[in-house]
Amino acid sequence: MEFLQQLINGLSLGAIYALIALGYTMVYGILRFINFAHSDVLMLGAFAAYFLAPAVAHLFPLPSYSGALLVTALAAGICAILGILIELLAYRPLRNRPKLTVLITAIGVSLFIEFTCQHHAVFGAATKPFPNLSGNGCHVHVSLWDIAPLKVLVEEGMIENAERQGAYFQAELAGLRSNLIREVRGRGLMLAVELHPEAGGARRYCEALQKRGVLAKDTHGDTIRIAPPLVITADQVDWALQQIDATLKQDLS
Repeated sequence: MEFLQQLINGLSLGAIYALIALGYTMVYGILRFINFAHSDVLMLGAFAAYFLAPAVAHLFPLPSYSGALLVTALAAGICAILGILIELLAYRPLRNRPKLTVLITAIGVSLFIEFTCQHHAVFGAATKPFPNLSGNGCHVHVSLWDIAPLKVLVEEGMIENAERQGAYFQAELAGLRSNLIREVRGRGLMLAVELHPEAGGARRYCEALQKRGVLAKDTHGDTIRIAPPLVITADQVDWALQQIDATLKQDLS
């Protein structure tokens, strides 16, 4: 089921990319320039559907497939009309001009649409919840997939355990007596041990920790990143601390 859900998510996102790419390809193939306002026209179509949905609901109660099809058809028609107007007013007069001129005009049309729509007297910059057009079955399915991992985190007490064990882990790391440690920082179980440059880099210590059974990652040259599992116990933290302490005391030069 998880593979199927991820497949649906990938196809949905890929369809959006494909739609935009198809539009760019068709416009370039016909007019021989890149229409930077293409995505802005799609945005206007989305807003058209947003405002048309309440009116269509009087004819076809939403959510319904007939209402969704009507809203989609009307929004597509509005996008087509906008595309024709943009071509007539902005692009056609420049048909025989240098390509750079048309390119700058396309960018200008895109910016004009974006900043006009962001004005508070038009659509505004705040996000708006899109109306449910064709039913909430898929929406509920996706929500369940999103909520299930969070439910496990709460029911199993992983969040509290991460906070408790992370605070203990960080405090004990800061208490290690090592001249190599410059700073210990972190939040929860996302911990970082920054070494002094004289230590010769964090990679050698991460490799030594791996041999002792502790997985760590070197970042930014001198930092050891430690991210144990959310279900780690106090005994396991103590064992990891022993391995880290022993590794830092090794002569790895």
